[in-house]
Amino acid sequence: MNLLERVLTLLRINIDAFIEKAPDPQSSLRQLQLDMRNQLVQVKTQVATAIATAHQLQRRAREKQEEAAAWLKKAEQALRQGNEEVARSALLQYNEVNRLALRYEQQRQTQEQLARTMRDALQQLESRLRELEAASDLLEMRQHQERIQQHVLNEKQRRQRDLDHQREQLQQRLLEERQRLQQEIDRRREQRQQQVPGEQPRRRPEKAPREQAASPSHPPAPEGTLEPQQAPITEALVPSLSSRQPPQMLRENSGLAAIEKELRELKARNHTGDLASEYEEEGKKEAPSVSGRTRLGSRKATDKAPTRTTDALDRTRLTDLPLLLETLQSGHHHQDDPSE
Repeated sequence: MNLLERVLTLLRINIDAFIEKAPDPQSSLRQLQLDMRNQLVQVKTQVATAIATAHQLQRRAREKQEEAAAWLKKAEQALRQGNEEVARSALLQYNEVNRLALRYEQQRQTQEQLARTMRDALQQLESRLRELEAASDLLEMRQHQERIQQHVLNEKQRRQRDLDHQREQLQQRLLEERQRLQQEIDRRREQRQQQVPGEQPRRRPEKAPREQAASPSHPPAPEGTLEPQQAPITEALVPSLSSRQPPQMLRENSGLAAIEKELRELKARNHTGDLASEYEEEGKKEAPSVSGRTRLGSRKATDKAPTRTTDALDRTRLTDLPLLLETLQSGHHHQDDPSE
């Protein structure tokens, strides 16, 4: 296979089909590019050789044409001189040289045609080589894009696997935490159930003295067995106030103590009046006759009037007591403030 046939074979190759059929398109394209470059160099060399041969044949043909023209001229001169032998030999040399000139001219034309053909093949080969390079670059870009897409896909899958793994870990931790909390709840429930049988029964809060006196199941206690009344709130406030009072506040403290004493007397009097009214009601229930009821009613009316008066006075004093305490405390604050 000569050079031109190899070049034509390379030019007839379909690049797209060649890429699709090749097991490794990139390597196959590189090898095809290498073959085309080698053929391109040979074609360029062949074109140059054909052009040079054509010029050489043209020069030889011109020389033979000149020589043939010289022999023809000699034959004409010999005929004019009447020398037929010389003219005949000159014509023979003319014919031979003329045949050589024609042969050189034919070879020149053949070489020029070959040079033109090789030049066209060279241009087509260069164009196909550029297409092959563009296809190789496109294939490389496509493969690079595929590698990037594959890398992105792998990275996405890896992240998805990591997320799934983290989700599984979180679910496992949540399940373990729920189990631990459930175990803790069960353990505390068992401890509470174990502690319930050993607990002491709760004591019911005792009723207040007035509730006990008012309830029918508890008869009123006599005056000698009355329980001591709870100290008022002012008694709890006296130590804290006295610890902060300067010596010049002794008068206010003494007045406060007198008020507290009066408050205790009023409360004791109210309690005694309530007990007396309860005794009178019981005596009224036990009286058998109308005269007895009349006497009890007159006695109750007689005793009730001063009791109501005393109760009203006591309520008035109890109402004025917070105002008096507030006045004493404000005076105490004025004494403590040095700016005033």
